[in-house]
Amino acid sequence: MKILLDSSVPVVSGNSVWKKQIEGINLTGTEETVCVLDTGVDFDHPDLVGKNLTCIIDCISKDCAEDCSMGDWHEHGTHVSGIIASHDEIYSGISPGTNLIGVSVLNSTGGGSDISVAKGID
Repeated sequence: MKILLDSSVPVVSGNSVWKKQIEGINLTGTEETVCVLDTGVDFDHPDLVGKNLTCIIDCISKDCAEDCSMGDWHEHGTHVSGIIASHDEIYSGISPGTNLIGVSVLNSTGGGSDISVAKGID
């Protein structure tokens, strides 16, 4: 098995809305922001550079404080972020114009608590 972004977008028909417009605006996520509550996000990944609006919000080892040295504990949050907002010449995410805020609510094994998730949502 292998995970591929080129499979994710067509499965949910994400690419079918990219050319649609509402009041002259394409539905690509431009000027929208998505918070990714997961293991963090590696904003140094080439397909996510420039997508972050803030440093990672760390709800695992800090009390939901910004941590500019933090990346992704497990790489799952980076994968999810790519499905949402990746933009490169070959593969684009569901909403390639979207900005991201990474919120680390899961640890390096992918585990977490209801409390850390609730704090991340707050």
